[in-house]
Amino acid sequence: MNKKAMLDDFFDLVFTVFIAVLALLLINGLLIGGLNDRDRVVNSNVRKANEASNYVVDQIERYENDDSIDSDDINRYITQIRGGEPVPIVPVHGK
Repeated sequence: MNKKAMLDDFFDLVFTVFIAVLALLLINGLLIGGLNDRDRVVNSNVRKANEASNYVVDQIERYENDDSIDSDDINRYITQIRGGEPVPIVPVHGK
């Protein structure tokens, strides 16, 4: 056998294995990074939903106990959960 040909085949094999390992590491990093980002977003949304649910249950209990429900308090809470601008409250006339 030709030593030059064997050496060339060996370097082709080493190069192929090296590129395959790098490709697998890249794919793994992309998948794991994407999953971690999605987990963070999902956990944040679940936390916000649980806070909103607890707040609604608290408002229902206040209503059932004949306590007053403050619309400004509800608006502030919704704004806090959404992290945005307050929802404009339109006064109801005729009540």
